[in-house]
Amino acid sequence: MSELRYKKIILNNGMPLYLYSDKNCKQVFVNYLIKYGYDGQLNTFEYDGKEVKVVQGVAHFLEHFLGERSKNGEMYNNFKARAYDVNAYTAPNHTSYHFKGVYEIKKSIKELIQAIDDPVFDDERTNLTRAAIIREVSGYLDEHEGTALCLCQRNLFKDFEVYDKSYSTLGNVKTTRQITTEDLYNCYNAFYYDTNKALIIAGNVDEKEIVDYINEVLETVPRHPNKLILPKYDFAPVRRGYAEIKRDVTSDICGIAFKAKKPEGMSNRDFRYCLWFRMDDLLDSESEYFDSLKERNLIEMMGPCEELWHDGYYSLAESFMSRDLKGYEEVFLERLNEKDMTPKDFELMKRLYISRELRRLEDKYQLPADFGDRLYYTDEFNDLDYIKSLTYDRYMELLSQVEIDAHTLCRVKPLE
Repeated sequence: MSELRYKKIILNNGMPLYLYSDKNCKQVFVNYLIKYGYDGQLNTFEYDGKEVKVVQGVAHFLEHFLGERSKNGEMYNNFKARAYDVNAYTAPNHTSYHFKGVYEIKKSIKELIQAIDDPVFDDERTNLTRAAIIREVSGYLDEHEGTALCLCQRNLFKDFEVYDKSYSTLGNVKTTRQITTEDLYNCYNAFYYDTNKALIIAGNVDEKEIVDYINEVLETVPRHPNKLILPKYDFAPVRRGYAEIKRDVTSDICGIAFKAKKPEGMSNRDFRYCLWFRMDDLLDSESEYFDSLKERNLIEMMGPCEELWHDGYYSLAESFMSRDLKGYEEVFLERLNEKDMTPKDFELMKRLYISRELRRLEDKYQLPADFGDRLYYTDEFNDLDYIKSLTYDRYMELLSQVEIDAHTLCRVKPLE
């Protein structure tokens, strides 16, 4: 398995192509990634000498707008007609447009590039897109675990002036109605520049043929230079150590988030795995530690988690249910500050990570699908060799350099 390698090729417009060519694959997976997501830090910026400020949700609006209102019509319907598995999503730090299929792959790659790189902005397209998004965000506000995560990340990093008070990463009905065609145009030009993108292709393709073809297609669409200037933002302080909001829920949903700054000279991959080993040891719902928390009525269940990277800072937020939030915080921080994994526990954790990576390597289409989350710490699709090489002494050396006690807590409470 460890010989599986993707080749990184820089295309003529400066965009990287990550290519895995395998004639044994029956399908081809194509993923067009833009390193721009719903993170509120990016709602104020300067583009081409002009200051821009937008409401929450523009990245998600663009995801729908570009895919559904292209010059070739509704891109997703075109792909579904070819029996493709097709979708798009907006994550905290990237947007993904992807499909998987067998037939007319080159034609579909061309349509995908044209949709993303050569859009038409007008009010008619904007308003047609808006109605579908309003239906989606109305449902999203009911996902209270997501609300807890968003509130935690806002407490750690977000700019209070631009992060919507609904704590929805996609915005809400009000903010969706406020987004204009000009907002979409400004954010597109600012963040969809060529070197802020990546194209990932895996499957039954010929390397030279597909690279030559993509370069030809790129000659037919506009170039997008980088004219973006982000505001200077101090990520060091925790904005709020505790926050509480009320929602229409039946029981408390809590969130806890942790932040660490990458030590000078440490690689992103060392930094990420050091923290993930530690957090898995503390947050894994199957661990003895988790069982002890349940026995003491400090925690009932763990929900989804979210990781973010910001200018040398890394954070991990976890949602959960607890009867005693402050009691859980006290026990957790005490455990967190011990930094005391035993060699036996380390080896068990290492085996767990190796098994996860082996499962990933068995699915050659899932690897490129996961790549958006990996862009911020590595160019590699395969971490198996790295995990195998990590020793207990090396892990403890890394852990000793990382301060991970910056944290925040939140509670989403039922309405009275």
